[in-house]
Amino acid sequence: MDFARQRTHRHFLAAPLFLFAILLPVSLSALPGSLLGSSAALEQERPVPSLSGTSVQSMPDGVQVLLFEDAVLDTASTVLAVREGSILVSAEGIARVSVSSSMEAIAFNGLFHVSRYGDRVTVAALTSPVLLSQNGRKMLIPAGRLWRSGGMVLPSLAGGLELWIGARSTDAVPRSFLRDQLRSSALLPPASDAWLPPSRVRAPLLTSSAVPRFPAAAQRFLQEQEEIALGLLRHAVEERDGFAVGRLLQQPEYGEVFAADRAQRAILLFLSRSAEFSPVALPLLTHLSATSDLWLLFSIHPRVNTAAWALIEPELSKEDELLCWMTLPEADFQPVAFDDVILRRWIERLSAYSDLLEDSQAFLSLFIRHTDAAVARMDASHYPERAERLIAAVHDFVQPFLPMLPQQSQDTVRGWEQRGKVPLLSVTFGEEAQPASSAQTREHAPQQSPQPASVPSEQVEAQAKALLADAGALFTLRTQVAHAGGSLVQVRGLVFSTSLRDRVFDFLLDTERGEVRGISEGVQAYPYALPFQQFVAWASR
Repeated sequence: MDFARQRTHRHFLAAPLFLFAILLPVSLSALPGSLLGSSAALEQERPVPSLSGTSVQSMPDGVQVLLFEDAVLDTASTVLAVREGSILVSAEGIARVSVSSSMEAIAFNGLFHVSRYGDRVTVAALTSPVLLSQNGRKMLIPAGRLWRSGGMVLPSLAGGLELWIGARSTDAVPRSFLRDQLRSSALLPPASDAWLPPSRVRAPLLTSSAVPRFPAAAQRFLQEQEEIALGLLRHAVEERDGFAVGRLLQQPEYGEVFAADRAQRAILLFLSRSAEFSPVALPLLTHLSATSDLWLLFSIHPRVNTAAWALIEPELSKEDELLCWMTLPEADFQPVAFDDVILRRWIERLSAYSDLLEDSQAFLSLFIRHTDAAVARMDASHYPERAERLIAAVHDFVQPFLPMLPQQSQDTVRGWEQRGKVPLLSVTFGEEAQPASSAQTREHAPQQSPQPASVPSEQVEAQAKALLADAGALFTLRTQVAHAGGSLVQVRGLVFSTSLRDRVFDFLLDTERGEVRGISEGVQAYPYALPFQQFVAWASR
């Protein structure tokens, strides 16, 4: 976003006392107490700026910014940059804010607050998570948390795990501060779609000779192609045609266009307006998740986190993996709990990653301490089921390493065991963990469980067919349902009919656990498991 060349609209607002009388009060009843800390923490930083003298900055891509009376922007910057003071940022798609000469804040589909006074920066993720990036080093702030800089430098992992984690610790957003910012956001106008190209049904046929050779002409040609490609994509999204969306995003002739900044912002806006498991959202999410920064945001965003974990396998650096490990327990404080599939995938990635650590003992000790802090917060926030589920998942992961860990770590895990809950892997999707018997509480060492009696293949296949038929699936002459051992059934060529088209799937169905994995639709493969009902809802859209 170039302030020197692009138009912006700035509106100055007077905010006398009667303004608050006509503003509708913001209800905080839907927000968990864990998101709302005491107000003392921010009051020590600086009082919340008055709304008197505030102004609104409307950015060309629909991002809306409320500048408080002390806010000073760097107008020489090509991005939204805070030189001094406080701003409130609202984005339906993506928003990027430079909070220092080397640090950038990125958020998707939500509201966040940035303040800068000298070398002290505070970033509060109000309704969406925020990713901070500084010279290749990153941190994630979950929604409802805030971060204060310590000299505005994020240390690298080379400085050690303790330093790395300590510099990225967050606090709860104070209740009064959240209330004030939500009220302030009522001053922001609705985002404009004027920057998007109009929807279009078809594009002119391209030939190799159509591409100009001269630089100026080639640049104009690329801009025209951008208008065409985004117009076609907009039409496919508005028609809810997921197949057309995926085909467009994979077309080689539009590869450069869809990789450009404007197109990325448009695709993020389209994603924010789509249901998480809709046919349109999945190809958009897959395209965007090729960028690790965006996947990190998606992984803890309430709007898309389940799809991000269940259907995408991102390529992450060592430090990005650590961000996932550290941030996910802190992010599970939204009104709707994380889906079980997220915890399963989190532990799977963690298990694979821990083998690569040079000092696994130090890592596991920190991991246990970090988990225990999240468990304490969940208990204090009246989320005991989430605490028990987190403990069950982490216990299964750390238990084999327990004898080599320090006594303090062992005592923490033993304390978890006294809660007496069933391990996560034995909990059925969608059900809360149930109290274990006293014998289960005492016996946590791996044991040889009795083998269940084998079930005839015909019975397993019949059960799978009944489940699928009840879900509205269509069987054709090409549909195959074959027992694959135990409770697993391989399904090929199964059809789900939607209002737009018929969708044909291959997948592996686990009739006992009620989940579907190894999903493929044509050439598109989705490598991770989904709860059966969630798969059906997605496949039927």
